[in-house]
Amino acid sequence: MNSGKTNAARPLNAAETETETQADKPQLVEKEETIQAHEIDMPAWSPFCEWFTKRFKDVETTIQRIEERNGQGRVTECLDRPLERVAVAILANGVIGIQVAVRYNGRHRVMEVAGPRWLRLHWNAAGWPKVLEIGYEEGKLMLRFTGRIPPGPIFTANSWGE
Repeated sequence: MNSGKTNAARPLNAAETETETQADKPQLVEKEETIQAHEIDMPAWSPFCEWFTKRFKDVETTIQRIEERNGQGRVTECLDRPLERVAVAILANGVIGIQVAVRYNGRHRVMEVAGPRWLRLHWNAAGWPKVLEIGYEEGKLMLRFTGRIPPGPIFTANSWGE
């Protein structure tokens, strides 16, 4: 009557399906999460970037560029680095751009998007941001939050009106 299955502990979200390559191992099942998105209007980019920097500074972030380069569709810029700032700026070539800075080995690494066309924030059903996309002609730069986001609003020392 033994079907070959054991009562060994399995990871959460593991399915009992078998595949040709891993017949005896449980397969992870990705949970579907409802993601909502909001595109930020161009006149609001600067105040949005200021708010975003204040709210999510130091949150570990993975940054990817998604564009066609030598037949490849993705380029990872950095993995799990603390976010320093997101800002609208006039770049060296005189074009409006968005700069994203992260801390990397005690220094700041700045990635620029020249001539952005859109800015879009994606969040989950609980209201936590998941991805910030900055679109441009050749592709998009994506900031994916990989670290813990501190709960609650950020207060100043004078939040209670004194």
